Amino acid sequence: MDNQGNIEVDTAGTAIYSNGGTVNLQSGDITLKGGSANNETKGVVLNGSNQTLNRAGGNLNLEDYSYAFVNTGSGNTLNLAGSDVVLKNNSIYAYSNDVNSNIYNNVNLKFDGTEGRNLGIYSNGIVENYANIDLTKGYGNIGIYSYGQKAKNTGIISVGASDTTNDLYNIGMASGFTNGHSPMDSADTVITPKYIGEIENAGTINVDGKAGIGLFSTGRGSIARNTGDIVLNNDNTIGIYADEGATVYNSGNIRTGRTGLKRFKVLYWE
Repeated sequence: MDNQGNIEVDTAGTAIYSNGGTVNLQSGDITLKGGSANNETKGVVLNGSNQTLNRAGGNLNLEDYSYAFVNTGSGNTLNLAGSDVVLKNNSIYAYSNDVNSNIYNNVNLKFDGTEGRNLGIYSNGIVENYANIDLTKGYGNIGIYSYGQKAKNTGIISVGASDTTNDLYNIGMASGFTNGHSPMDSADTVITPKYIGEIENAGTINVDGKAGIGLFSTGRGSIARNTGDIVLNNDNTIGIYADEGATVYNSGNIRTGRTGLKRFKVLYWE
């Protein structure tokens, strides 16, 4: 199907739902007016097998509790390009629960909610991000989260401050999920992972806010790999944080971006 018109969806609704074939977003705006917890509003849902979604044009307007692109099918590919997308609060730009899926992103993302708790790309499959992700506003945000296959970034990710009192951490990229412990909950000590994942930063991650984290990985079998640049620009920041047996590889550069920083950590294991 080809969409060139405007679509507006309210609470718990879905703009486009497809069980087969190719979906082309050529022009026209999709407006998700927002939902609530467990009643999120969705833009495009792919639920078939070996489908392709191509976004080339049109605007995406997202309110709180919005999921722009959702893959619940098998072997599907999301090719995402076009205009920038802004997330407000409790929203996801692109999600896939299929280990055989592929997400290729060329869309710049900006997290602009005062509360936060957004996920840019959240996937069990392959992810390649070529665009910029700005999560300098709000708390509990993650730019790219892998809980299956590998996610790779070649763009620029900017990370804001964390709310450490409430365990709401801003993280550039994250991988893995230990039982009861996600990147949004740092209090758990269980080693056995529920999911493992792999992340690679081959671009630049600027950790600009206090207690922000560049890469986070948890669970035995999960991997955090840096072949690009991670720049620490504030106090209490962490370049790469690994716990519960996760593995770290660094062949890139992790450095401070200014002098006089306090209590920063280049690599941190727990």
